[in-house]
This record gives sequence, C-alpha cells and structure tokens, in this order.
Amino acid sequence: MSQTFSGASNADIEDCRAEYARAVDSGNQHEIVETRINLALVYWYSKLYTEAITHLKGAAVTARSIGETKSEISINDYLSIINCELLKYDEALSFAREAVRIARQNGFQKETVNSLINTAAVYMSQRDNVKALDYIMEALGIANAIGNNLLICRCCQIASQIYADMGDSEKSKQYERMYHDTENSLNEQELLKSKQDTQSELFATENEVVTKEKQLHVLEKQNQQTLDSLYRVEMLNNQMRLEMQLISREREIAELRIREKENEIAAAERFKKIAIVVISVITLLLVLLIKFLTDRNRANRRLKTANAELSETYQTVKLQNSLLNSKTKQIEAQRNELERKNNQIIDSISSASRIQKAMMPNRRMITNYFEESFVFFEPRDVVSGDFYWFSDAGRYRYLAVIDCVGHSVQGAFMSVVANSLLNDLVNKKLIESPAEILRMMNVEIIKAWSHDKEHDTSDQGMDVSLCRFDKESNEITIAAANHTVWTVSDGECSEIQGDIYSIGASFADSIDSVFTNHTINNKKGMALYMFSDGFQDQLGGEQGRKFMQENLKKLIISIQDQPLSRQSDLLGEALESWKNGRPQTDDILVIGVKNRFLDI
Repeated sequence: MSQTFSGASNADIEDCRAEYARAVDSGNQHEIVETRINLALVYWYSKLYTEAITHLKGAAVTARSIGETKSEISINDYLSIINCELLKYDEALSFAREAVRIARQNGFQKETVNSLINTAAVYMSQRDNVKALDYIMEALGIANAIGNNLLICRCCQIASQIYADMGDSEKSKQYERMYHDTENSLNEQELLKSKQDTQSELFATENEVVTKEKQLHVLEKQNQQTLDSLYRVEMLNNQMRLEMQLISREREIAELRIREKENEIAAAERFKKIAIVVISVITLLLVLLIKFLTDRNRANRRLKTANAELSETYQTVKLQNSLLNSKTKQIEAQRNELERKNNQIIDSISSASRIQKAMMPNRRMITNYFEESFVFFEPRDVVSGDFYWFSDAGRYRYLAVIDCVGHSVQGAFMSVVANSLLNDLVNKKLIESPAEILRMMNVEIIKAWSHDKEHDTSDQGMDVSLCRFDKESNEITIAAANHTVWTVSDGECSEIQGDIYSIGASFADSIDSVFTNHTINNKKGMALYMFSDGFQDQLGGEQGRKFMQENLKKLIISIQDQPLSRQSDLLGEALESWKNGRPQTDDILVIGVKNRFLDI
C-alpha cells in the first residue's frame, strides 16, 4: 500500500497551527479534534512523520473522551497508513485492526468496510496475499449486504489485483468484471433518476396541454356559434340576391324590346367593342415585346457579370495551383529532411548498440569463471534497457542483472549510467558488500536526478540483482532491488526475495534507503538463476496473457536434467511457442550459472 501527497508549505503548517490554537483557546473539544487532525495531515504531507503521529494520537484521546467514534476510526486508519509508509508493518496492522474493532463495536458498517480494506492493503504491502484476500472478502460481503455499490467497486478492484499478484488470472478477471458491472450499475442508477425527472416534467407538460385543449374547445364552440350567425346572414343575402335577379330579368325583357327598335345603335356598339379588342391586343403585343427586350438586356448583363466572375475564379484557381505547387515542393523538402534525420537517428542508435555491446562483458569470460553457465539475452529493439555486468575483483567475483526502466534509447542510456556506477563502486572504490553497492547506486542516482527540478524523474530507476561469489569459501552473497533470485538444487527451487523498491525510483526516493544481503552456501551441483521481468511479462498463449513468474519457475525446474548450455536453447523455444506470432513485449534477460564447488 502506498499513498502519495504533494508537500505542504510552511504557510499551510502555520495556518493549521493557528486554527488549532484558536480551538484550544475556545475550549470547544469537537473543534480541537478537527483542527488537530488537519494539522497532523499537513505534517504528514510534508513528510514530518513524528509530528503527524504525535498530533493524531492526541486527537484520538480527545475524540474518545467526547464520544466522536467516527473521528477515532479515521485517526486509526491514518496512523495505519503512515506506519505502513515507514515500513513499520506491525504497528500499521495494530492501528488498522483497532479501527475495525471500533467500527464493528458501534455498528458502523461503511466505516467497517473502509477499515477492512485498509487492513488488507497493509498485508498486500507485506506480500501476504492470503491474509489480504481474507480481509477484502469480508469487506466485500458487508458492502454487498448494505448495497453500497461504490464500496463494492473498491473491494472488487483490490480483489482483482490480489489474485493477479497470486498468479490466478481467472479469478482476477472475474473480480475485474464484477468491478466494471457494479460501476455500470452506478451509471444506470444515475440514468434512471434522470429519466424519472424527465417523466415528471413530461407529466406537467401534458397537464398544461390538457388545460390548453379545454380552452381551445371553448373557443371553437364560440367560433361555431359565430359561423352559425354568419350562415343565417348569408341565407338572407342569397334570398335578396334572387329577388334582385328576378327584377333584373324583367328589366332585360323590357330592354330587349327596346333594342329591337335600335339595331343601328347596337351595330355601332359592336363595332366599338371590336375596335377596343383590337386596340387591346395591339397594346398587349407591344407590352410583351417591351418585356422581351428588357429581359434580354437583363440576361446579357447577367451573362457579362457571370463571365467576369468566371474569369476571376479562373485567376484564383490559377493562383491556388501555384501556391499548391509551392507547398508540394516545401513538403517534399521537409520529407527529404525527415529521411535524412531519420537515417542519422538510425545510425546513432546503431552506434549506441555497438557501444552497449562493447560495454557488456564477453560471454566467454562468464563461461571461463563458472563451472557451467548460459546467458539468454533478447533485446526488444536495437538497444536495450536490460544488461548484465561481471567483475573479477580479487577474492570475489561479481555478477549482476540490471533491468532499467523503459527500453530502447531511454533504457540504453540508463544502462550506461548503471554500468559506470558498478565499475566505479566495485573496481575503483573497492566496496565489497552487495547491499552497500546497491545503496550507493541509489544515492548517486538520486543525487543526479535531484538537479532536475523541471521534469518528473519517478520513472528513471532500475531493478538490480547482484551476486558475489567468494573464491575462498562456498558462500554466495546476494542483494536485490525489486528482483528475485532462484537457486535450484536436487530438483528443489529456493527463492531469494529482494527488497521491494527499485534503485532511484519514487518508492526508494530517499538517500537513507537500505538494502539487504542474503548469504547462502553453495552446494555441489546447485544452479543459480537471475532474470529481468521481460520473460514473465511476455504476452502470448491462446488468450494473449502474460507468461507469469510462476510458469517461468516451473519451466526452469522442468529442464534441470539438461546442461545449462542446453537450457538457454530450451528457454528460447518455450518463448517462441508462447509468443505464437505476437511481437516481443519487453527486453528479455535470463542468466543461469553453476559456481565451482570448493572441497573445503
């Protein structure tokens, strides 16, 4: 379990101190607990662990005296996390269990789940995955019982990580699916609430529509009455119109009788009408002719305008083509420049590869100094972040496997730094203890990165296995940073577990970090294996999963009846079979040696 905070400023500490002092002056016990917890957290963020622990313990006493049970639970959780950061796991477990006890005693189920999760995290830091799994399963049961989907998500996510660390990928995936299903359920609940709010708004809108429809019905009824009144008026008008038509017909009959006597006047009237029609037709033809001429002139003007616009468009296109040709030449020049620079980079990387190969010891040197040995080295790219180192320093021989963070160019640069440090510490400064060599490497790298304040250097570390072989005894001394070393004798595999932090990485970002020596006696026929994480992290198989460290161990044990020189070939065949056509994931380095047995 790890928790990272950004450091608090001196101003933050002084503000919290002032608030705590005001609470003490007021005598309000609840404010004293709250402000003292805040002050402790600020000390914690500033890595002033002693002051933080002192204030948290004081706040716990006050909270207990005034019955602030939930604050007391939170304080014990904080003390557990701080002690875990300080690698004081026994004290961390004591505070975590106390938090669980208080939460259970008071029936606080949500707080019980959080404290159980905290306890499981402490066991995970100790790599006791079995106990961690017991606590996280209990937490998951309570979270399911109270129906808290957020806590269920946290428990499933941690359970998935525990099973992954234990190498049980099926269980890990099962709890990962439970985590995503619960997370989706949380999203669906939010969607249902939104839908209910929308339905309420829709219901209110429908009520408003019904009200409007009623008002419309009243208006339509009034409109119908008005239409009925208009219909009656229209009927009266039609009746009067018929009467007028009858009167008109009687009048026409009288007029026909008069016209019979006035034929000459009628003929003259007809001539006059014909003349009017002819004049009207001529006038209409003249109007049509004028309109035709006007439209033709307007069309000619539009045509001229269109021709001018087309000419302008042609010039624009011509200019754009010229610009495009210029851009094409520019792009071609840039492409040529990129090709030239790419070739320079490729040449530089090739030179770096030759330098890196020259930096590593000749494999014949390792073959000459050990009874049997093999080096299985498969870089992912031209240059590698994995490399091995050997030195014959008087009474002792040293052999190291180094896995620098990253691969390709980044990893290769880090490998040069590591090689230089090892040569300086062992061959010049004559430091003999493997643990002290790793500590000094950590110090030098942290000092180097401390000058770079503008960039994040948390990924600039390396994992190291370093073995010292004593020429005068059968003792082998091993120190490892975030690495594991195996020894196999009489078909039994023993594991030497290194320290949990890497060289120069954020978890070991302290000059005071120390590493541990593990001394074992060399047995006749005993083989020692050192390796980076590239082989076990290779994706493959039918489902594209990692090979896993446990499977690598089984593979090593299964080929013990073969000479070490043959084991290298068998590892290569197993790797290719597992990859199944997939690309290599990371740099891969495995070294196996049998030290000469001294008959003392």
